[in-house]
Amino acid sequence: MRPKLSLTSVVGSVWLALFVLACFHAEAQTGEMKLRAYLVWGTDDDKPPEGKNYKRVETDIEKKLKGLPLKYKHYFEVNRTNFSLVTNAIKKVPVSEKCELEVKSAGGPNLEVALFGKGKEAARQKQPLPKDEVLVVSGNAPNSTAWLVVLKRLE
Repeated sequence: MRPKLSLTSVVGSVWLALFVLACFHAEAQTGEMKLRAYLVWGTDDDKPPEGKNYKRVETDIEKKLKGLPLKYKHYFEVNRTNFSLVTNAIKKVPVSEKCELEVKSAGGPNLEVALFGKGKEAARQKQPLPKDEVLVVSGNAPNSTAWLVVLKRLE
């Protein structure tokens, strides 16, 4: 003997299916973006300053930086910070004692990044950031060097 399907049970099943789909959609909308921020020093010098433990940037980042209209021959990684960003959120990310990022997710791969040096805004940039791509923000630096922050999307 088969149970009878009533209109109430069919409507209830449809509502349950719609609720489950809405939950999955909401979870997809609030996804996390995994990012890495690199503080980079650009210079024409072959070596980092005396007493500094800077290392050369990763090959893929160096290639991207050399493809930009920057005049420096060498790029050294000062430090790096990994962080996550939820869709439609703003996150403050310290990259050094004097430097901080404010990263805002604008949905999908779109980011708005503000760079602060010594508490003052030095640069602001909006750009999509697909996986394995980089976003570069920088401000003025003394002498013939540059301080850059490179954001790389990991996931």
